[in-house]
Amino acid sequence: MPPSRSMRRLAMPMSIADRFLIQQKKYEDALAEINKGIGLGVAFLHIGYYNRGVAEELLGRYRDAYYDYMRTLELEPSFAAAQARLKLFRVIRPGDMANSPPP
Repeated sequence: MPPSRSMRRLAMPMSIADRFLIQQKKYEDALAEINKGIGLGVAFLHIGYYNRGVAEELLGRYRDAYYDYMRTLELEPSFAAAQARLKLFRVIRPGDMANSPPP
């Protein structure tokens, strides 16, 4: 059953709360709230994935952050913030590390 219209309206307040928790460096709390919103299928789902990517990146979970930024762009291809975050990533495939010069 899809989320109700009133549940989808919670998207903006939830995204504001998510950003507040991230700014307060409560990344795990932010992730819990963001995951609830994504699970509800709230409107502006791309913002949920973007915020989750930010929290994951700040926790050092770079692979998860990368995939959430990618998911953000699947949902909203012109979302500039996710495009900018992805430009900071360098994708390394298995086996590339051995041939890669030291930083």
